[in-house]
Amino acid sequence: MADHNIWKHVKVDSESVKNNPYLNPVQPPTSPPIVEPSASDKTTTAILGVYSTIEGNTYANAVHELRDSLRSNPSQAHPIFISSNGAIFRPLTYKENIEARINDFETKKNPDDTLRTADELQKLFKVYLDSCTGIAYKAGTTKFKINPICSELITIDKAFNETFKPIDYNSFQGVELDSADDVYNSLLTKTQFLNHKGYKALYDSDANLMNAYWNIIHSLTSQDELMGLRVRQNTKKDELRALFVNYVDVDSDASGSSLLKYVARFLRVAPFAKK
Repeated sequence: MADHNIWKHVKVDSESVKNNPYLNPVQPPTSPPIVEPSASDKTTTAILGVYSTIEGNTYANAVHELRDSLRSNPSQAHPIFISSNGAIFRPLTYKENIEARINDFETKKNPDDTLRTADELQKLFKVYLDSCTGIAYKAGTTKFKINPICSELITIDKAFNETFKPIDYNSFQGVELDSADDVYNSLLTKTQFLNHKGYKALYDSDANLMNAYWNIIHSLTSQDELMGLRVRQNTKKDELRALFVNYVDVDSDASGSSLLKYVARFLRVAPFAKK
């Protein structure tokens, strides 16, 4: 009987097999299983867990401080990014920061089953939160692009210490918007916020999340105009910066004007502790 095995004379390099991503896919960092909160505390948004902050003296330094912290003490609750070097922990996106604020605000009890105070419920609203959401500006115009999970920011070199990251705007991947087409750099009414093109891009058109967040901020401030989306216009060069959400005392603005060489702060997400 004829042998039709076309691979019988092919030599298999064990090293090639070991490094083949299809035969041996990259595994994300592991950690203990997540313990879900009680039904009364659980929300429907994605970033659930216990939140703490990590800071660095520059944006790039903070990215690496966060990554190093999670490498030494992995958390299954914290999102990862698949880079050319494998799976790495990444900063939260702008939308994930909002989800985290809402989730934490709605978690009424501490791990010891005591009711949380107003200060504890509002703790994530009293700090600014940086993200891995990139905003790229086209030089000499009012056009910009938003990339929620920006690889250029996630993989930024630790030594980077400039105002912005130079990029080629035309090749940058993201949703393109024009600040001349909507209300930017001013506070917004609820109707303006819910219909805002820029905010829809940041929230992935999640109207329920936008409405829930507005209602919380309004309850904390009693203001009818809030959350301006701050962007740059007519820059001299193509620029890449990172979006952050501001303190509630600064109207919870979204800002795409921050300097990457300044201090940055990210959220770290850990699983809920067993009760």
